[in-house]
This record gives sequence, structure tokens and C-alpha cells, in this order.
Amino acid sequence: MPTPFPSRQAAPTSWAGRVNWIAATVLRNVERDMIRMRRRDLAREHLASSADPDEVADSGDSGIGAAGYARLNGAVRKLLGDDALLVIRVAIEGFSQAEIAVELGLTEAAARKRYQRAMRRLHDALEEIP
Repeated sequence: MPTPFPSRQAAPTSWAGRVNWIAATVLRNVERDMIRMRRRDLAREHLASSADPDEVADSGDSGIGAAGYARLNGAVRKLLGDDALLVIRVAIEGFSQAEIAVELGLTEAAARKRYQRAMRRLHDALEEIP
């Protein structure tokens, strides 16, 4: 005897399939985030355990040296002002914008927008160089 609502019989399978699909997506995203965090942590540990930054900057012919690094750092700070630390931490040191937002006492949205604007200023300044 057919039920008066045949679509209701198929719904649990379809609903369960959607739940499984969503759960698998969440699991893949969490796994990806954990892998990224682990890679970032390993990179930070490597940087922290490496030699003195002055020695690294002075080693090799291709380096700019400690004085060059200080000049570059000063120029970035002069150009970007308060946002220089944000850009250095995210673009160079590999921190996430959310992590730096907490460190600087900003919301994640504010840190993201400040980073975007600072990168735009940096990009515009580099385009002006002949």
C-alpha cells in the first residue's frame, strides 16, 4: 500500500546524504587547517632556532646585510606607519591576520582591512619607483 506522501520516504536518504556531505566537508576543512597550522608552527620553530638575524643577514653575497635590513625595515615603517608591524608579521613572518589582530587588539575584520590598505600603499609606492 503506497503512502500518501511518497516524497517523505526518499527524504531521509537525501537528508542523510547531505549531512554526510557536510560532515565530510567540515572534516576536510579542519584537516586542512590543522596541516596549515602545523606547517606554520614548524616554520616558526625553525626560524626561532636558527642563527642570530644579524648573522643570517650578513651571510652570503646575496644578502643585504644588517645595515641594509635596518634601512629596509625603517623604510617600510616610514611608508606604512602603524601598519608596518601588521604587514611584517603577516607577509614576512607568516602569522595569520587573526593572530595579529589579537596581538594588536583589533578585530579580525579591522586587521584584514588595514592589511589590505597597507599592501595597496606598498604596491603603489613600488610602482612609483623608476
